[in-house]
Amino acid sequence: MKRFAPALSDESVWHRYFFIGAPKDSYVYLECHLTDGSYVAGPLVWYNTDLEDSPDRDLVIGQPLTLLGPDGESTEGSPGAQAILSAREIRQILVTYVDRSTIDLEEGRSSGLTPGVSEPSGMVSDGSRMSE
Repeated sequence: MKRFAPALSDESVWHRYFFIGAPKDSYVYLECHLTDGSYVAGPLVWYNTDLEDSPDRDLVIGQPLTLLGPDGESTEGSPGAQAILSAREIRQILVTYVDRSTIDLEEGRSSGLTPGVSEPSGMVSDGSRMSE
């Protein structure tokens, strides 16, 4: 079996998958599974761009926002609410690139329950690893 050395990079995993890897005319949709068992999903609004994949980074998910408590029950946020998540509370991040035509981010309305996927990107786990 042939072995390959991992690629070295001077960028964070978040930067690679939230910015570099995003196809043109798409936005980044995140599904975050948190350490307490809760779930937060929605379009990425902002993220800390530190090069080091540290637990002290944050990201912000905006409308339309999906919130599930640790029991799996849907919870309602305030209209226009955004979720600020610390990397230390995130167990797993599923990243999807969504065609901008499937959702009106300004109004927080979706043309469907599931965003139209333009290209799958992979999974970011524990704030530092990715598998495809």
